[in-house]
Amino acid sequence: MVNDSGLVASHGFLTGTGNGELDDDGIYRGAGGPLTRIVREAEPAPDGNGTFGSFGDVSIDTLGRVGFAGFLENTANPGTDSSGIFRGTGGALQTLLRGGWALPVGAGIFRGM
Repeated sequence: MVNDSGLVASHGFLTGTGNGELDDDGIYRGAGGPLTRIVREAEPAPDGNGTFGSFGDVSIDTLGRVGFAGFLENTANPGTDSSGIFRGTGGALQTLLRGGWALPVGAGIFRGM
């Protein structure tokens, strides 16, 4: 994905990592120079409930904030809280929506992706 400022966000697979298949997946942002790591496989979720195991769709807004679908492992309630939508710029991540969260009144519980 490319925003109006020319920043690119992408999901990428890595080789030569310290833990092989356990940390060979990540999301990065760049504009032709050094990349900014947004998140990498095996990093903890923002609330500490689980670690990132894989990623889905990636987007980037006009401010350079990268949004992505994240699939988590080792969560407190597997099957309920093991996916969500997250956002970051290279520092702390923000959870925008997480499996198990209540939606607006009468709309139910977000089950995940």
